[in-house]
Amino acid sequence: MSISTAISMDDYSYDLPPHRIAEYPVDQRDTSKLLVMDSEKPSEDVFKNLPHYLPGGGMLVFNNTRVIRARLVFYKESGARIEVFCLEPVAPTNEIAGAFEARSPVIWKCLIGNAKKWKRGSLKMELQTSGGPVIFEAERREETEGFFLVEFKWSPTIISFAEVLEAAG
Repeated sequence: MSISTAISMDDYSYDLPPHRIAEYPVDQRDTSKLLVMDSEKPSEDVFKNLPHYLPGGGMLVFNNTRVIRARLVFYKESGARIEVFCLEPVAPTNEIAGAFEARSPVIWKCLIGNAKKWKRGSLKMELQTSGGPVIFEAERREETEGFFLVEFKWSPTIISFAEVLEAAG
């Protein structure tokens, strides 16, 4: 899978007022809001009424996947905030499942917010994982096709990149 070079960090930045963020599920889950598209006009209902919108003989597929924590925020010693958004793996494999199971080091195609403040050198953060503290490091390698190649390393190396992302993202 290749990602278009037309993607920009600005595409993922927008104002979202805190009062519009559902930080916790409602007590009665079946009363949560349901967005309904009927004849190309959106309307609102509650989740418990979902069966009324499904066609007879239709199939409902549940997606129980989790969103990966691909947005990493580092701070330079100067205090500059550098945001690294992981897009797709490069090494040791470009296959997603294998990349998440990989041990240190790994290389990913990334978008970098505030890239002009991070020209070289490594960025570090200390993480708390179920296996104990981990030192996580990112090093900007090169810019290619509108993306940056970033090498990630961590110590101790016994945990997977997925575990590191879970703690860091």
